[in-house]
Amino acid sequence: MALTVGVLLNFSSLRNLVKVAVAAVMIKLILSPLLVYFPATLLSLEAWQLQVLLLEAAMPSAMLSVVLAKQYGCDAKLAVQLLFMTLAGSLFTVAVMMNL
Repeated sequence: MALTVGVLLNFSSLRNLVKVAVAAVMIKLILSPLLVYFPATLLSLEAWQLQVLLLEAAMPSAMLSVVLAKQYGCDAKLAVQLLFMTLAGSLFTVAVMMNL
């Protein structure tokens, strides 16, 4: 799987996808954890349980999505670029989620 991602990754075309990448990062890494956080606070969970839920929600996209996109004839290059952007963004968001 990592070989597929490495072959398809093209940094020069990332500039063309800034709006799409920002939208994907915002939805995947910020909106998703918020949609988990607010209802989870109502469940009176312990602190570690809430942190686990937030970390799972803040994880970047999986590499399997790139392989599936390639297998089924979808835009695998877009999938790998969005994977890279969510991975880069998760370096920040996961650190923030760890401190909540």
